[in-house]
Amino acid sequence: MRRPKFLTPKFIECAIRYVVYFLAVALTPLLAKPIAPLFDWAGYSLMRPMFADIFTVIFWGIEWWIVFAVQKKIKNKKDKQNYIREVGFSFLDGQQENKNLDKESSDAIGLHLVAKGENRPLTKREEKELLYRSEKKSGKVKCREPLPLKNVFLLTLITVACIFTLSAVIGFKVKPFYDLGEKVTGYELCNRSVAIGRNFFKCFWILGIVRACRGMSEELVRTSSLPENKRWAAWFFQVAFLLVFALFDVFTSVMVYPLTVRRLLIGLVYLLFYVAFVPVQALTEGSSVKAFLLIVLIYIF
Repeated sequence: MRRPKFLTPKFIECAIRYVVYFLAVALTPLLAKPIAPLFDWAGYSLMRPMFADIFTVIFWGIEWWIVFAVQKKIKNKKDKQNYIREVGFSFLDGQQENKNLDKESSDAIGLHLVAKGENRPLTKREEKELLYRSEKKSGKVKCREPLPLKNVFLLTLITVACIFTLSAVIGFKVKPFYDLGEKVTGYELCNRSVAIGRNFFKCFWILGIVRACRGMSEELVRTSSLPENKRWAAWFFQVAFLLVFALFDVFTSVMVYPLTVRRLLIGLVYLLFYVAFVPVQALTEGSSVKAFLLIVLIYIF
């Protein structure tokens, strides 16, 4: 049976990332729940949710470190290949004599060779990343160029619109204060404060899932028969992939029992948040730090 065209190495890699990140968010809290009762002596079991969230964050940190270590090992294995070093240096500096290519240059060339090995052109994002790394290697730049004014305006508009919409649903209150509640006990305050911190760390996984969805959608559209002027369909596929995770997150985190009208509206707003993450990630032009900070602002505030 012939393999579908869209199952390229890049699509498979992004799909694996998507599944791994999804499972980390879905299963890790289940692993932390059996441990939390061991600390019932602190607070007479009233702080059990807090300890469950604390161990969830600890496990997430361990899992993220494992993911990072595996990715680094795979990347280093590719960097050790001699032909990457030879082609890499000639591509950046045009000199075949020098074989001493450092890791940063190898990473930059890796983008080019991966695309070449998959018989596809570099995407605009990969071209910018390759140019930035090569210029950084030569000492021409020390940091990324600032975002265009248009992008800054659109990102501000999206962020403000998301925060205002959620604030309107909950009665024009600040979301973290709404989550903490009023006239709560000290135990409840601790539980809800740690829950907000847990959501902060969840945003790392959300950003990874958004990027994985983007990679899958780009490959799905690139290998299709769509003309160039229809490539905007990649955004549609990215939203579709992302909403699968969004539905799980909303139904397990927001629309819980007892289900009220307000809680239902909050769940719908959070689904719109995930749709907003797609242009946010695109407009930040590959800057993970900027995309992460904006996702945190939207998701928590």
